Amino acid sequence: MASSQELAAKVLMEFEETEKPLKEVFQKVCKKHGIRDYQIMASIYHYAFETVKNIIAIDFLLERTLKGDVTLKKLPPIVRNILRIAVFELKFERNSSPLVTDLAVKVVKRNVSRRAANFVNAVLHQIDKTDLNNLVKNTNWVKRLSILTSHPEWFVRKLENIMGREETEKFLRANNEIRVTWLRVNTLKISVEKAIRKLEKENIIVEEDKDFPEVLKIIKAEKPVVTSSLHKRNEVFIQDKGSVAVVHALTPEPGDIILDACAAPGMKTTLIAQHMENKGKIIAVDISPRRIQLLKKMVKSAGVKIAYPILGDSAKLKIKNISKILIDAPCSSSGVLQSNPDIKVTLTPKRVKRLSLFQKIILQNMLEVLEESGILIYATCSVLPEEGEGQIDAFFNKVKLETPKILGTKGYSNFKCATFVKRLFPHIHDTSGFFISKMLKN
Repeated sequence: MASSQELAAKVLMEFEETEKPLKEVFQKVCKKHGIRDYQIMASIYHYAFETVKNIIAIDFLLERTLKGDVTLKKLPPIVRNILRIAVFELKFERNSSPLVTDLAVKVVKRNVSRRAANFVNAVLHQIDKTDLNNLVKNTNWVKRLSILTSHPEWFVRKLENIMGREETEKFLRANNEIRVTWLRVNTLKISVEKAIRKLEKENIIVEEDKDFPEVLKIIKAEKPVVTSSLHKRNEVFIQDKGSVAVVHALTPEPGDIILDACAAPGMKTTLIAQHMENKGKIIAVDISPRRIQLLKKMVKSAGVKIAYPILGDSAKLKIKNISKILIDAPCSSSGVLQSNPDIKVTLTPKRVKRLSLFQKIILQNMLEVLEESGILIYATCSVLPEEGEGQIDAFFNKVKLETPKILGTKGYSNFKCATFVKRLFPHIHDTSGFFISKMLKN
């Protein structure tokens, strides 16, 4: 059977070719190779996830080591990605064992040729003796931080201009740390107190959150939460605290009629239903047929009885009698790099611009749908102002802004809406990066 490193290399090859989410590609590769053992799957995902997390630094080291006209792009995909995984082990897991190089050499020899294997051997021995910090010590601050934290250079430069160097560095370094895992108790099925007791019986120790009563922080777990009986029965969900904050900003109440404009896969929809105690109506809209099926499945399994999933485009949707709207808009996801480092690879200014235009169209239409004096929450899991403050400033004189009563810092300065909106960051709030605003229709 192939090693975890070789299978992880195949995950990276598929990811390179398709640019589909890493988790989706990982599942596809495991299925193709008949991998069902959880420990083996965890090992494969570890190598793929951590290599992508450090991809810019890894590629920098490799490019600096390759000689002549040989470049990473010119290497066969299996050679390129086995090298990347081996460099991760050598330089980021600090595993200097000869077995790291030996395994990479064996994989390349079996899949390509003896000559290619000798090449891999030489490259890895050279990199093992290389100090990354020495290589970048004379580069400018932006480039150095881009390499050392493996974030796109344009992204680092942009954040420096918005947040300043100190906060930028804290944020980028936090993206490479192990994130806090938050649980949200599904009070439609179980009380918080009972959930805590049942989790403890399964050796999952949690701590109640001080901000949100249905949220628990995992302190210690002897097994993955997804394998617990509570998670399998949808009595608890793994949900970022920032995502929960978005729903609290909406203040759902029993009897409300709420439009969840970009609802799939349904995590926020089910939490809204909790706050409404399954009384009222939630119109849950999504543009994707595949995702709307995931939404239907989630609301049913969560015990939600008041959600009505609709396949539709919230940029064009016309509907009446809506007093509360939630727009968790499609975005660059630049705030969730801690849990989805593969986004670093696909994150480009062009993509941000395209998404921000789409967000503005949705926001414009939803403000027209909203009743007079109604509440609209606009949120994105992005740290970029084009997807946050810039959107709200465009409507600044057309709506009344109200500061959401949730945790968070104020928005970026130099925007008119800055004091009315909230931002969450991993290095400050132990959450994903979120932008949250609350608008009342005049």
